[in-house]
Amino acid sequence: MEGESGRCVRVLCPKKTLLGFSSSSKESPGIRWLIGSPLFLPPLTVVSAFQCLHGDPFLPDFSREADDIRILLLRGFDIIGALFIGHGSLKENAIRAVEASCRLRKSLHNDEVSFDMIGAAADLPIGDIHFLVSDSARPINMEASTVIYEDNPDKYLWEKGCLLRCELAFKLPAYFPVNKTP
Repeated sequence: MEGESGRCVRVLCPKKTLLGFSSSSKESPGIRWLIGSPLFLPPLTVVSAFQCLHGDPFLPDFSREADDIRILLLRGFDIIGALFIGHGSLKENAIRAVEASCRLRKSLHNDEVSFDMIGAAADLPIGDIHFLVSDSARPINMEASTVIYEDNPDKYLWEKGCLLRCELAFKLPAYFPVNKTP
């Protein structure tokens, strides 16, 4: 199932969630942050997405966005990419999405580590999403990847993910002589 290059994007949430459809409205243009869990799930697995919170939907305020996302994201989950919903070339929009997600991730973690990011662009007339994977060090050298929309995401999470982590506390007694003071 892996793509020829070994990069496969797996999507666990419905396409409507990614596009931001609600019962009362159609899609709203802008950037959606793609959420994944590199600790619990295989890389490039999209668990959910949420809308840009601060600033212009196409040009977010990255410092304020990072502050709020730090609070919203559960431990172990992280920004793994972005979806750009708007008009224009799909490749250009995917590059914008990767650049935005790299800037946000840099604001979140203050690191220069190279990692794969997902850039996605929505084709609004047909309601399809095109995913590309890029190394953050070279966002221009993007490659198309295989996309798998999971039919049974709950089963996938139980089989592949580790959502509960148990830590056993050891109680070790400390012995020291009563007649000696430290």
